[in-house]
Amino acid sequence: MTRDEFLNIVKGNDTSYLNADDWIEIKDEEINESIDFIGDITIKDKIEIKDCKFHDFFSISDWIFENYVSIEGCIFDKGIWIEGGEFKKDLDLKWITSTGRFSLTGGVFKRINLSLRNTKKLWISGGTFEEFNFGGLWVGDDRFEELVLINKGKLNGNVRVINKEIKKISLNGGNSQKEFLFQDLRCEYFCINDFTNSGSLKIFGLKPMKTGTTYFEVVKSNLAKAQFFRIGFDQFDEVIIVDSYIAELTIINSQWRNGNFRAVVGPAYLNNIESRAIISSNEREQLRENFRQLKFTYEKQGDKIYEAFFYSLEMNEYNKVLKWTSPLYERFWQKLIIILSRALTNYGSSFLRPLIGILVSNWIILLVLICIYDFYDLRVASPSDNEPAAFKVAVGEYFKLINPLHKMDESLRGWSIMWDILSRILSSYFLFGLIRSSRRFLR
Repeated sequence: MTRDEFLNIVKGNDTSYLNADDWIEIKDEEINESIDFIGDITIKDKIEIKDCKFHDFFSISDWIFENYVSIEGCIFDKGIWIEGGEFKKDLDLKWITSTGRFSLTGGVFKRINLSLRNTKKLWISGGTFEEFNFGGLWVGDDRFEELVLINKGKLNGNVRVINKEIKKISLNGGNSQKEFLFQDLRCEYFCINDFTNSGSLKIFGLKPMKTGTTYFEVVKSNLAKAQFFRIGFDQFDEVIIVDSYIAELTIINSQWRNGNFRAVVGPAYLNNIESRAIISSNEREQLRENFRQLKFTYEKQGDKIYEAFFYSLEMNEYNKVLKWTSPLYERFWQKLIIILSRALTNYGSSFLRPLIGILVSNWIILLVLICIYDFYDLRVASPSDNEPAAFKVAVGEYFKLINPLHKMDESLRGWSIMWDILSRILSSYFLFGLIRSSRRFLR
């Protein structure tokens, strides 16, 4: 088939064609007609369309291409629409420029290799292919406005997006036993909405763009055993998780911080961003559940640091949900225990707090016993007083109080016994805190 014969077919001016075994090259053409590859037509030749300008719609609906097809350096004023057709070998789309969007909604392919320039939106919602590669093969425009990946049962293939800066990424539907890979990306808004991971979802090296408020969002999704590697959660302005299952995630070498977690949908769902300023009790319940699942995730991985981190966040949110009641009710004591645990041991993760607690509390109790109950005829003296014998006795009694198993002193009577029992209780509590915090790092 000659170049002119192919152009006549594409433009709809001819329905007859020949078959050849060479490249058909179309170069530096400016085409004003709407192009639609429609009809029962099979092309056996290799096709190369290079440095052409298409001023009207360009769509592929029905044709069968039995050989390689390459579209390189072309400009499409109204976008590219691939709705069908069959490509039995690779479809290479290199350095495509479009003021409209690139839309893939159907068709059968071997591989699609894509590189874009100055194209605002990439829409993928259908098609059957081995691989869809966006990035990683050719140098292109690394900055991109929006990627929408939707699978409602019409998309069947592995999708790989590599080394791009994309302002917004939307992931919806599922991956149907296929691999969705996002690698080395910078993104302002990464949104996973109503998504079920029934294949392999991998995100490597995701960081936020610093062009505005940044969000990482998971809403009404089941991520199952998705894998997150090197994600800078701590760098996003908000990490949003709403009504989602995340307990089986594998999270490796990713950083978190307190203060950017939310459990209310992001600005893409709202007209008024100010309505998100107040954290409601329902949101706090959701946050507690999110922290519980993340705690369980890190517990399975053996990461003691982030396990303790998310446990403390979980307890903080539970404390904020609990309301003060009468001491006759269990919730009163739950709230009191949580407050004390946070203040005195940081939920068992602090070594310094219980150490200070056991030393200070027993020092205060010893002062009370000396000042009020004439404990061993000791008295509080200034440092200038030189009484080494009395000081030695006081130090001995102080360390005896620290030991919760010390023998009951026969000189104690009445209320002084209460202070001794209080010393035992506090020492036991703080010693347990010391042991628990140190055991995190012992094998």
